[in-house]
Amino acid sequence: MFYISKNLVVFFLFIIMFAIQNSIQDFITQIDFSTHADLYLPYLIFLPHGIRIISLIVYGNIIIPGLILAHLLTLILRVESMQEFFSFKFDILITFGSPLLSIGSVWLAIFLIAKKIKVDENEINVPFILKITFLSALLNAFSSNIFRYVFQESYTGLNINILLYFVGDALGALVLFSFLALINRSFRNN
Repeated sequence: MFYISKNLVVFFLFIIMFAIQNSIQDFITQIDFSTHADLYLPYLIFLPHGIRIISLIVYGNIIIPGLILAHLLTLILRVESMQEFFSFKFDILITFGSPLLSIGSVWLAIFLIAKKIKVDENEINVPFILKITFLSALLNAFSSNIFRYVFQESYTGLNINILLYFVGDALGALVLFSFLALINRSFRNN
């Protein structure tokens, strides 16, 4: 039961962060990018990347199902209507491969830096978080975009999208961690 509750908490936190960053994305899309119509403009501040990092560091491998389900639910949240959702051409490889690569990138970054996945609270500090944030963002940017380039026919803009994914994941995680640090500091001062 404890396993399920952890996955549910991470699932809902991921969805909440996705909804918040979706609002940010709606604001960004108001900017005219018509000169770069070939770009798939990813989320430039992808807050859920911070949830990926935190949940894997704190809970380890047991949290992966919650992260995968949250990634899959975001497919539904991205569409404008249910009609658009039902007419969406699902590519099983892309639909399941992309979340697995994103989660796997964070997992690999944690393992390369900490030599384990679940990390003790006393081992978590700012340099540790920064290393994992930037390494996981870099791994995800390359793996996700190269995967889409190879397996998704309509994919274009590989170079710029690698940069945009890196920036989005890194900024999203840093914004989320900064917000959590402010909350933590305010609780400690009271």
